[in-house]
Amino acid sequence: MSQNGDKVPSMDAATQPGGAEVGLHWWTAATHKSVEEIQHVMGKLAPPETPGAYGQPCFRVHESGTRIYCGSERPTQPSVINAPGEVCEGWSTQLLNWSVMLDAWATRYDVALDIGPEKLARRRLREMDSAFKRDRCDTAIRRRHLHQSDEGWTLYMGGKSSPLMMRAYDQRGPLRIEWQHRPNNRDVASDVAARLLNKGMPQAWRTLAQAVKFPMAWYRELLSGSAEILPSAVRGDAALDAVVCQLRKQWGGVLWAFQALGIGLDDLVRPPESLRGSQAAKLRSWAAAADTCGYDGEKLRQEVERLCPKSK
Repeated sequence: MSQNGDKVPSMDAATQPGGAEVGLHWWTAATHKSVEEIQHVMGKLAPPETPGAYGQPCFRVHESGTRIYCGSERPTQPSVINAPGEVCEGWSTQLLNWSVMLDAWATRYDVALDIGPEKLARRRLREMDSAFKRDRCDTAIRRRHLHQSDEGWTLYMGGKSSPLMMRAYDQRGPLRIEWQHRPNNRDVASDVAARLLNKGMPQAWRTLAQAVKFPMAWYRELLSGSAEILPSAVRGDAALDAVVCQLRKQWGGVLWAFQALGIGLDDLVRPPESLRGSQAAKLRSWAAAADTCGYDGEKLRQEVERLCPKSK
């Protein structure tokens, strides 16, 4: 990566099996670094312009088209890095690297997947809408709207200000399924840029897409592969229910359990001594480990207590 903004090979159009392409299509992040520090990392910024936004009185434009909203005299008001889709298409890797270097936390990012062939786009969109209306998909999302126009159809699931919203549309040819995530947990938000860089865009899309599991085979194929633990703001109970169901069949498989949750032993600061103990202790420590890694372990703990009574 170049600090002066020179382009380097990016990951903005990673390709998935089946002709599906996924990329970053919006990036907004906040940082408490000064304008001088931002300019040192990103390169030269244009003179200030108005009007401002995000609580800042003005903005300055980077050569990529990224806007830096800044200028507030309040020390607690963060500067905001905002890059719409046309910027992300060519600068996604740089944007994420800059955000990591500036200790920025994501306030909104969109990850989109283009799915071919084009001739199936409308039919697949209608399948998604029909499955949701008939309550045939596994999701905690309840809001849905289908907009039809001469330019194309767009299916919205979730609210504009909610932590997670899905947009599916066919205006551009192939079916595009776009997830918009607004992290409401600072720890999660601070880690987004690094996770996108390390895990890749296809993995990020699959992780967010776990929030709505459509029954169609083509959609299940898109979700195939190792899925990470969903951020607490967007995950549902479905994945956890599946793990609990497996627990009832497979007693004490703690290593499998960690893998199913996306947790490795290296993720634990100190692996519990009880991992070397009885099966009951292993399962209890697994539930505690889920909490340690940001996964709500309460439901797991209840099931563990049912499977592992104190007498054991």
